Amino acid sequence: MKIYYLSNSQIPSRTANSIHVIKICQAFAKNGNEVTLYAQKGISMTYDEIFRYYGVENSFNIIGFKRTFLKGFVGALIYTYDIVKELKTRPLPDIFYGRYPYSLAGVAHLGIPLIYEVHTPPNGSLKRKVEKWLCRRRNFLRLVVISESLRQEYIRIFPWLPSEKIRTVHDGADMPMKRDKSHFYKGFMGHEENFQVGYVGHLYQGRGIEIICLLAHRLPQMDFHVVGGMDEDIARWQQTGTVPNLYFHGFVRPSDIPCYFDKFDVLLAPYQKKVMSVGGKKDNAPWMSPLKLFEYMASGKAIVCSDLPVLREILTHSEDALLIPPEDIEAWVRALRILQKDSELREMLAISAKEKFLARHTWEKRAGEVL
Repeated sequence: MKIYYLSNSQIPSRTANSIHVIKICQAFAKNGNEVTLYAQKGISMTYDEIFRYYGVENSFNIIGFKRTFLKGFVGALIYTYDIVKELKTRPLPDIFYGRYPYSLAGVAHLGIPLIYEVHTPPNGSLKRKVEKWLCRRRNFLRLVVISESLRQEYIRIFPWLPSEKIRTVHDGADMPMKRDKSHFYKGFMGHEENFQVGYVGHLYQGRGIEIICLLAHRLPQMDFHVVGGMDEDIARWQQTGTVPNLYFHGFVRPSDIPCYFDKFDVLLAPYQKKVMSVGGKKDNAPWMSPLKLFEYMASGKAIVCSDLPVLREILTHSEDALLIPPEDIEAWVRALRILQKDSELREMLAISAKEKFLARHTWEKRAGEVL
């Protein structure tokens, strides 16, 4: 099957949405489909460099467009026009897939089946109107949502949309690739004899970095590692005070993240009750399905995660993770002390999480479920 994925992601970039788009395109291709990704050009790289940057196979086509810096409807219109113009030069696909409703709306008149994926409810009247229009097209196949809570929200705001056309499919991850990692560990920050606790991801408001700082203060016999984040975010957190056992590693290429997992005994996901998006404009906590959690599950390490309703869709307390009240620092301290002492519990949680990941949450499984 020929799939054209219409995205407004910048490829390559440091954003989670660019990782998501690249990974699902690779999964579509691995499942035997012919895939072309439409995206905005990001950092200057060759296509081979882009695939290496994300740690994926060169198995699908990427068509990059000059980034438009115009916001709102005008920017969406210009970018969609560029895509439609380019589509006239090539055969049509069997399916248009995408997370960018404006481009999908721009190709709806072609009569090709459409699948639209959403990660949050519409955050403005224009987007809501476009989504409503798109979902009413005859060639609209389905709406893919990343959590059951988001599915319920769309049933509420679009009550006329048949519920069978709204499909819940959580995000996914790949199994870490086997590679020589010795050069990553030379000069690795921390003390080998200490219990190693890791966090991987952005440092936006609501990601729980304040919890990690408090834990580092409370547990000086453990080393805490924060992998990821923009330079300005790291600088802001470092200004809050020096903690000798807290290490900021900065941004790491997506392809290199598994090398850090191997150094940690436990992985943290201390999401707060409000988790803000890029730019701090939206609270994603009610419906998120974090890529990080699935990468954690694939890593074979024990996970300590915030106990939020949407995350209980993925993890089960004491079976494949320890789920902790987000703001209860004493409970976080207790959980880490328990895991430090109980290696059998760490191993049990890690094995169970990995088994669940392999059964339900690989990118290839996800790619099959969304189509």
